[in-house]
Amino acid sequence: MRTTQTIARILAFTSIALTVYAVISILLNAADARDLGPIFKSIYFQIIGIISYQAYRIDTMNFDVYREDPVAATPSSATL
Repeated sequence: MRTTQTIARILAFTSIALTVYAVISILLNAADARDLGPIFKSIYFQIIGIISYQAYRIDTMNFDVYREDPVAATPSSATL
């Protein structure tokens, strides 16, 4: 269920981001401000990067699967 929600959120945000990008491109072309395009697009992608970085929170991840099991780490007497 969580995976489905995450995928739905990603698709919704991607759709919104692409629409905003298209609007910026069309407005810059209509206003004959093509020279400002790289500046606005750079700011746009930096904002997307900041929002994406905030969504990726390392404190919510479970790293217990990478810890070594103490029972498996000790050699058993059966192998001696």
